Amino acid sequence: MAVKKVSTELKEVSFFRNFATVKRHFTVELGEGPAVLLIEGIEKESTIIPGSVRVFSKRGVAVTGVNVKSAVVGVEEVEAEKQTILERLRDAEDKLKLLEGEVEGLRKLIDSLDRAVKKGIEAFSTVALSGDGGEKLSNFLSEVSRRRREIVSEIIKKEREISVLGDEIKRLNVLLEGEKERALELGAIELAVSCERGGKYEFNVHYDVRDAGWMPVYDVTLGKEEANVDFYAEIMQNVGIPWENVTAVIHGRAVLRAWKPKPEPWFIDAVRPTPSPSPATLFKGVGAQPKEVKEEVEAVEKEMLAPAFKRAEAVEGGLAFQISSKGSFVPGRPTLLLIERFSMNAETFYVWDAYTSPGFVELVKIKNESFPLPPGVCRVFKGDTMVGVSELPYMALGQTIELPASWEERLECERKMTIREEEKKGVVKGKTTITYGYSIKVRNHLGEEVNAVIYDRIPVPRDPEIIVELISSTPPPSERSETGILKWEAKLKPEQELKINYKFTVSYPPSYEVWPLP
Repeated sequence: MAVKKVSTELKEVSFFRNFATVKRHFTVELGEGPAVLLIEGIEKESTIIPGSVRVFSKRGVAVTGVNVKSAVVGVEEVEAEKQTILERLRDAEDKLKLLEGEVEGLRKLIDSLDRAVKKGIEAFSTVALSGDGGEKLSNFLSEVSRRRREIVSEIIKKEREISVLGDEIKRLNVLLEGEKERALELGAIELAVSCERGGKYEFNVHYDVRDAGWMPVYDVTLGKEEANVDFYAEIMQNVGIPWENVTAVIHGRAVLRAWKPKPEPWFIDAVRPTPSPSPATLFKGVGAQPKEVKEEVEAVEKEMLAPAFKRAEAVEGGLAFQISSKGSFVPGRPTLLLIERFSMNAETFYVWDAYTSPGFVELVKIKNESFPLPPGVCRVFKGDTMVGVSELPYMALGQTIELPASWEERLECERKMTIREEEKKGVVKGKTTITYGYSIKVRNHLGEEVNAVIYDRIPVPRDPEIIVELISSTPPPSERSETGILKWEAKLKPEQELKINYKFTVSYPPSYEVWPLP
């Protein structure tokens, strides 16, 4: 059965977080009975997800089989161009051989002239140079020299032509080698169809491709009482062909494989207590910008763009955004599109974990009142200046998060040990007790009042024979957790200093070696 090739129109690409759905359309004239249609020049076979092809058409035609395969495209054009280059190459090589033969003949002629001059000089030297003999020798040498210069000039001219032809032959060989790469191995979809009656039929073909998707990118510009958010989609595809002038839809959710929950019993066991994660651990890496992220951020223009997308309805708990004009997406080249611009109420405060962190981190508490936001890279700005890079987690509608913005060096801070007193007692009389004292100082150089949160901790013993007691704290902590975390909160005016002093004791049997202690 003959295969009928059809050309398709790319109607739409729907980008999900981890793949994309391609929608194509074509119209074809079919006769009654079975037929085989071939769609060529589409995405690479390796990127088309098996089993994802769906075909839609009107009544009167049925699809009886679908086969995704690879196909080399552009063979006819490449072969025609190759023949043209080969003809030009043969002509250049023939001309080169002809010129090389002519140059060889001229060089032999020069050798003949040189031998003639030598013999002429020898002949004239055997007779007396009387009468006009000297004049004849001079005329002979002058004529031979003139002719020799003409031949040398002709050789130089032809050697230049040979050099140009040599370069042309090299160029043609490069073109010929390049033609081998022009024939691309792309994907193809073969459709077996059966028609009840002949006529013109329209088909819509939908299929999913891997190596395509999008990543959320946020620009958050901090103000006094609000944060302005620019929500971008960075679109990537590497499917082998460009998607040009196509309608694009961005879906705000990843499509993942689901499985049936299987309830398991909850087993617990005796474990030694461990400290809760410190705020510094939670906010680790906030201000330091990874090199690859920083380079990526700096590569994006800061030009203020009008939103390129219009809002769409919620789709199964997520959002889809329809691009307001058609776009083009090239393999291997990221495309950044502004999806939406909106504002959130913002409250700024500063956190320092005095035990583990070198300084304060600026946190911004924001509440999402727009639509569900997928997780992504978040670039934090103050005015036109980027001050930090962080990660925005998934934010449901109405959810509040604390977004790490940047390190704040203008909040001067210091923690140091002020007391270490050890009292040892015998095995019979009692325990060894060590008293520790720490001093914490914070000064505000920001030029405005700030809300400061300071964390520290006292040790948490794993052994019941070890006793740790907080014996004093000035001012007292606003919170103290069962895992020894101490928290102080304060409003600091410009240049105001906060001093915190606290002491605790560690008591244990004299036979113990307690580690780690300062």
